[in-house]
Amino acid sequence: MAHKDNASYKIKLLVLYEILRRETDENNMLSTKALIEKLAERGISCDRKILYDDIKTLNDNGYEVLTERGQQMNYYVPEPTFDDYELRILLDAVQSAKFITQKKTEELGKKISSLAGVNKEDFAQKYITCLNTKKSYNEKIFYSVSAISEAIQQGKKIIFKYFDLSLTGAKVLKHGGKLYKENPIDLIINEDNYYLVTYNEESDKPRTYRVDRMDAVQVVDEPAVKKKVKEIQSIRKHSFSMFAGEEKEVTLRFDKMFTNQIIDKLGLDFRVVDDGDQFATIKCVVDISYPFYAWCFTFGEKMQILAPEDVVRGYKEQLQATLNNIKI
Repeated sequence: MAHKDNASYKIKLLVLYEILRRETDENNMLSTKALIEKLAERGISCDRKILYDDIKTLNDNGYEVLTERGQQMNYYVPEPTFDDYELRILLDAVQSAKFITQKKTEELGKKISSLAGVNKEDFAQKYITCLNTKKSYNEKIFYSVSAISEAIQQGKKIIFKYFDLSLTGAKVLKHGGKLYKENPIDLIINEDNYYLVTYNEESDKPRTYRVDRMDAVQVVDEPAVKKKVKEIQSIRKHSFSMFAGEEKEVTLRFDKMFTNQIIDKLGLDFRVVDDGDQFATIKCVVDISYPFYAWCFTFGEKMQILAPEDVVRGYKEQLQATLNNIKI
């Protein structure tokens, strides 16, 4: 037998464990003979005694392979890394994410489905539901995510170009195509989009960028300036559609028929001031922005902003401006 330290032996162990991981579980075991045959199909010779030693080596190194004695020895890897329902959640998340292109969605779907093993090869066909999600066109997004992740891990700055889209879908580079230089803090999924949160030194404030609108992302060999995580984390809780704004405590009065929708957006980060039969009044902290006013307007007369006065005034001004835009 070849020495156990050489590369071919290590590859053999990897192939053996991959066969067991993909093709076995407690209800589907492989016998000694079947394993030897499957290894032979891959050009790897093995006999019974060597196979026993290989299984022992895998177990000794943390790769659990269980043995059941019958007329012959049968082997299996006890449980898959993921349960079916966990894989279903991962598949649905990938499908519903707008920032993942259709091509990458299909690639990731196949990879996730493969985790179920070949005994469940119809997993994707059984569980994947067509959600008709509008998918991103930007195939480079994963290169951008890779560079951003590397920069965050290494504590480095990044440079990139940022663009909007024309009505024809063409890229329109912002600021004449100049390079942005930012201190990356975190990546956030919000309302099916992927955002990068940065600390901007010039404004001394956090900023957010749509990752699918970033181009030519590169790590800069320059230490990133750190910012308090608490301030960055507040973006997750208080912003609407990732629009930054002045953070304020507001008082809202709404019909309790919309309680679920209020909690969906605000979580439970609010204080109940009045809990009436039909209407409830709460205080919560939000970033004041156009999307915040638009969110309030979706509830029509069933939602009121009661305080503070400048936010009430701002809401009225936005409503009036909208009315002024209506041409009859």
